[in-house]
Amino acid sequence: MGAPKTPDRVSLLEVPVSGEIDRDRAATADVLVYNANGTRPPLVTIRTWSKEGGHFRALARALGPEQPIYSIAPPDFETLEAYPRTTGEWVEQLMPIVRRLDFQGEWLLGGWSFGGVLALELGERLAAEGQRIGLVLMIDTRRPKARPETKPGVRMPVRLRKLGRQIVEYSSFETRRERFAYLRERLDPLRGIAKRRARRERRAARAEKKRRRRAERAAAARPEGAPAEGLIVTRFTGERMTFLQRAIHVAYLKYASHPTQLPLALMRTRESRERSGDDPGLGWWPLARGRFSVEEIEGTHWTVFDPACIESLAPRVESVLREAVAAAGFKAHAPLARTFERGEG
Repeated sequence: MGAPKTPDRVSLLEVPVSGEIDRDRAATADVLVYNANGTRPPLVTIRTWSKEGGHFRALARALGPEQPIYSIAPPDFETLEAYPRTTGEWVEQLMPIVRRLDFQGEWLLGGWSFGGVLALELGERLAAEGQRIGLVLMIDTRRPKARPETKPGVRMPVRLRKLGRQIVEYSSFETRRERFAYLRERLDPLRGIAKRRARRERRAARAEKKRRRRAERAAAARPEGAPAEGLIVTRFTGERMTFLQRAIHVAYLKYASHPTQLPLALMRTRESRERSGDDPGLGWWPLARGRFSVEEIEGTHWTVFDPACIESLAPRVESVLREAVAAAGFKAHAPLARTFERGEG
């Protein structure tokens, strides 16, 4: 993708769902097309990682030859400044590709992880232009910056246990003098000052330890001769973040959530539900004003497309797509973009 796209410069590549493929051409194509000859309304997915092509290829294979999937590639630029910094800028870069698809009817959009957020924002943009949105499919997509709704209540049992322990300690003293001494110790303002000072020192020590670790990882990942400043590393591997990873990170932090009337279908793992404070909607419940369905799928956030888990995901995706098609009154469809290359190996 080295420059901003126009519809006439968008490349589409038909990719078989099994067998060898031309990986070099697939890596440079703007849209990968799976099950191109399928007669069902197509699912248009947004990819935010370069390796997601294999994810949606596995999903297309599990859904069968009648279900086309058009998978839009993430941006690929030579400089960080060219990458989108907000979801609005990301959608702006997607629009020439979407217009190249030249689809007439209700859109079925989807994405995994942050791709689900982009699918939602793309749907909002298309709806604002008068297009009809049949479904936004979010595969294990947590709402950015959503605080777990149960977080305030999580602290209460801790406080109750602490209060209960103090009551037991107080009642264990036999004489009035011992009880008064215990109360003086608990209510001594100097004791509170000392505890706060100790907490500040522990926090400062932890921050310094993290800073040293970050510096060590940055030094290890830095190319020979490169300056130390300005290097960003991931917290998972300690490796240097790519421009695409940094663009996702910045867009995630800048995302401003808002209510939506679009029909949503969320497929989420148990792991993501637990990380969202046991919120089954992963933070999207308060914003959904239209149809909203939630289903739990097998695996973790990183394994939902593995062979053992795709068997759980595919039937649920097929079910919500059929419901959206039935609600919209879709008919059999012709391929979106009728001219595309073939990427067989």
